[in-house]
Amino acid sequence: MHIRRPAERLDHVYLSGIREIYESLTRWAAAAPGRKPIPFHFGMPDFDTPEHIKAAAVAALDDGFVRYTSSLGIPELRAALTRKFARENGIIVDPESELVVTCGANEAISAAVTALINPGDEVIIPDPAWPHYESCLLLAGATPVRCPLRESLGFEMDPDDVAALWTSRTRMVVINSPHNPTGAVMAPEAVNAIADLAQNRGAWLMSDEAYEHLLFEGVHASPAARPEVRDSVLTIGCLSKTYAMTGWRLGYVAGPAAAIDAINRVHLYTVSCAVSFVQRAAVAALDGDQGCVATMRAAYRERRDLVVARLRDIPGVAINPPKGAFYAFPNVQAFGRPSKEIALRLVEEAGVGAVHGSAFGPAGEGYLRLAYACSKDDIEEGVGRMATVLGRLGRA
Repeated sequence: MHIRRPAERLDHVYLSGIREIYESLTRWAAAAPGRKPIPFHFGMPDFDTPEHIKAAAVAALDDGFVRYTSSLGIPELRAALTRKFARENGIIVDPESELVVTCGANEAISAAVTALINPGDEVIIPDPAWPHYESCLLLAGATPVRCPLRESLGFEMDPDDVAALWTSRTRMVVINSPHNPTGAVMAPEAVNAIADLAQNRGAWLMSDEAYEHLLFEGVHASPAARPEVRDSVLTIGCLSKTYAMTGWRLGYVAGPAAAIDAINRVHLYTVSCAVSFVQRAAVAALDGDQGCVATMRAAYRERRDLVVARLRDIPGVAINPPKGAFYAFPNVQAFGRPSKEIALRLVEEAGVGAVHGSAFGPAGEGYLRLAYACSKDDIEEGVGRMATVLGRLGRA
């Protein structure tokens, strides 16, 4: 008799450590209503979506624009994305064949992996990294190969390390800059070297550029801007972080036509299409006044400076300023405890939702991730509570 059980492909796919901290923090708050949790755990802007973007969605609803669209995305949005790529990234994209609009960057990544990666293939990913990469690869039957990022190199992915991990089964490399969870920004020379490696060895390069506009230092390099490698590059993006649209679920992937055709087929049979009226709002976001982006970026820079200063005041905590995104990745190795133990104690004793670095991979052990996409008051209060708990722990 057959036993009803989940598919074996899920045997090593777990809910992320981020979710674990979220659930723990929710229980902490529910246990004593009135206590204020500090939301360092979620990479979710605290800003509202800009008014002109919301107005475009309302207008679309009022117009009855509520039906299915092309799985590739509405023509107006693909045209707007084509203009964005040319203007901001130096990438030339054919909107008819080299672009598909997805339900967030999450779906863009999972659809690309499903479409292009076979069981048994190896994919080189950063370590630490956003857990979504590993889970998508495991669901596809592929093998994630972790490339450790070193604090001594500013957590940038080293092309020599990538080359050393390469085997005959390597089919893709994933880069993410600005980087979640460390806030690192890759130098253009490193991006180009990894792109050349993928191009010359017949592999894909997936460039996750979700945080491209949250850049404080350095420059953002899109590998697909170089014509000599563009036929091996998939560029992933979304509106969630740039425009404070996390709940709207709108992303995209650009790449060579054959890859986009395959990705679109997965996308079609997964979600049919992105939400129609959200696509109209996305046009307004991309083509409208970008002052809102500059305003939010300036606020994140101030918060970055504040969280770094306050963390440096805690004996035993070491941190270098992140160059982008909205994450701080302090080193807490001096306390001699597993990062998960420290993170759970921060929740249980102080209601602070910092995520253990090990949730992002083995190379994240000894660190915590703090999302400073919250108010300055929350940062002051949260890091102050952290100082109290870490002071009780004491250094090893």
